[in-house]
Amino acid sequence: MPVLVTAIGWIVLIRGTILLFLSQHATARLVDWFRFEEFFYLYVGFAAALGFYITVHGFSAAATKRPPQSNHPTELRLLRSIRAHSDRRQGR
Repeated sequence: MPVLVTAIGWIVLIRGTILLFLSQHATARLVDWFRFEEFFYLYVGFAAALGFYITVHGFSAAATKRPPQSNHPTELRLLRSIRAHSDRRQGR
């Protein structure tokens, strides 16, 4: 999932940079080439479906996320301390 979000971010950044430096005539030709007027709902539907998928997957992954596993002694002590503090706050 992080790779997908990163790839989308880079694509949008590159596309925006290119559109920023294109002339008005070149931008109009690009819009005509992609036939945005004809396929508007297809493009919007794809973007909405992708956004919905990323949102649902992101929130469901956060709910089932496991605590990080580490073998480094300092990190293990920190994780034990966090767990102990959490247990005390929950009355365990």
